[in-house]
Amino acid sequence: MKIIPMLFKIYVDQSEDSRNKESSKEKESEKARIRAEEEERKRKEEEEAKAKVSKGSDTSKWSLTTKIGIGTAATGLTIAAGGLAVIGFGFGSLGIIAGSAAAATQSALGSVAAGSWFATMTSMGMTGVFSTAAVAGGATAGVGATTIVLDKVISSQNENSNKKMNIKSNLSLAEKVNI
Repeated sequence: MKIIPMLFKIYVDQSEDSRNKESSKEKESEKARIRAEEEERKRKEEEEAKAKVSKGSDTSKWSLTTKIGIGTAATGLTIAAGGLAVIGFGFGSLGIIAGSAAAATQSALGSVAAGSWFATMTSMGMTGVFSTAAVAGGATAGVGATTIVLDKVISSQNENSNKKMNIKSNLSLAEKVNI
């Protein structure tokens, strides 16, 4: 009679061991799955970060219109800055501006010879070349900036229109398949 309880105890112990092993295997399997999911999440985050960085700096994706707009705006700003710099130096539309660097240069030069660089700059300032350059350059920069903005607005509208067309075509395909 002692054999049966002993066999029963051995059976119960083996069953517990088996369940513990299965539970341990399940826990290890769950840990491995969680680790794999975490690694996949990190990999995706890194890819998204790389994509964001490359999106912001990839000028190859800019349209020709945007590139022309940038060039136009930069040229306009350069012309405007040049005109304003010369006016700021002291070559104004009424002659040399009192207290300016041009006035200090004139007093250092003394008598200014006709046809010299100083006389030419004074003449150009008085005929409005520099103020015209500043205004025209500013207007050109404005045209360039407007071109960029309009290009972005139009391309955005085209993208939205394309998305709507894709949705409509997908809906009509679904209707044909009777989904």
